[in-house]
Amino acid sequence: MVDIARRNLFQEKLRFMISSGGVALAIMLILILNGFYTGLDRQVNAYLDNTPIDIVVARQGLRNFVGANSLVPLADRKKIEDVEGVRKVIPVFVSYAVLEIKSRKVFALLIGFDPKVGGGPWQMLEGRSEIKNNEMVYDETAAIRNHLKIGDKLTVPGQDLKIVGLSGGTSTFMTGTAFITFEQAALLRQTSGTSGYFLVAAERDVDTTSLRKRIARVVPNLSVVDKTTMAKNDVALFAGVFSGPLLLMVIIAFFIGILLVGLTVYTATVERSKEYGVLKAIGMKNKKLYLVVFEQAIISSILGFALGVGLSFVLVSMISRSAPQFLILIEAGFIARLFPVAVLISLLASYLPIRVIAKLDPAIAFSKGA
Repeated sequence: MVDIARRNLFQEKLRFMISSGGVALAIMLILILNGFYTGLDRQVNAYLDNTPIDIVVARQGLRNFVGANSLVPLADRKKIEDVEGVRKVIPVFVSYAVLEIKSRKVFALLIGFDPKVGGGPWQMLEGRSEIKNNEMVYDETAAIRNHLKIGDKLTVPGQDLKIVGLSGGTSTFMTGTAFITFEQAALLRQTSGTSGYFLVAAERDVDTTSLRKRIARVVPNLSVVDKTTMAKNDVALFAGVFSGPLLLMVIIAFFIGILLVGLTVYTATVERSKEYGVLKAIGMKNKKLYLVVFEQAIISSILGFALGVGLSFVLVSMISRSAPQFLILIEAGFIARLFPVAVLISLLASYLPIRVIAKLDPAIAFSKGA
């Protein structure tokens, strides 16, 4: 059966290449789109994921960390620190800002932190993270994109700040992160006696659910949210905008793969209908003929799957070099879960050719002509 399937496919090499290529493009598109979504998830939560805290305290009613506007009374920090089970409270300002770079304006996530307390960059690639009020640490990817280096200055709404360090892993979606001092951020926000958020680290082996409830009792005027929930809310806020279009493109890619494989196998089946009629006439059961059709489809799909995986890594490498602000993560687990999709494409693509064989009259084997 496999020999017949291979012969039917490989006799028309161009058609076979188009079929496998269609599956490859479908698989590649699914991998790239999912990788984009996964990378977006990672970038949105980069700060919370890499800051060793358990609970986020924000203004009342607020349940997002990135992209939200929060101010909390700085006096509440002492109340939280006195709660049993609290190890550390880190005040930070978090907001998006427009930076001026050599007469150009760029968007950035601005983090105001106290170098003595924490909340700053978690990976330094160059320079130092111990900054003063007229200094900043800037994301390396954004620095390269904007042709900046240590010693250059950025204008942050009315203030010139000198880059003294470059951080790694701090790119957010389409922007970089700029770390400045807590005092400098307060001046920029023109607020006194406030913080943007309190990041709370729990003592070891403390139940964070119970701790969150205890904190909420001492600061009832604020929102007290565990870090995991806050991170999920941020992903829903940012990635949710893209989930609908991404899903639509994945569905389109899936059906393109089915269409191309189905047309290839269907054409090969129709062109060799007389041969199938001969096989029927000598007593071969329909089930075995169906297997021939499915094997043609599965061969195209598996080769297309392998090619699509390879192409996706090539494309990710090209994107990383040309547009490093976009993080695309292709995970081995997702590739493994995607393989059944290639098998499903084969099954669905086999439907029409199988119907042709099911209706085929064995008498066609004795008819004249092709």
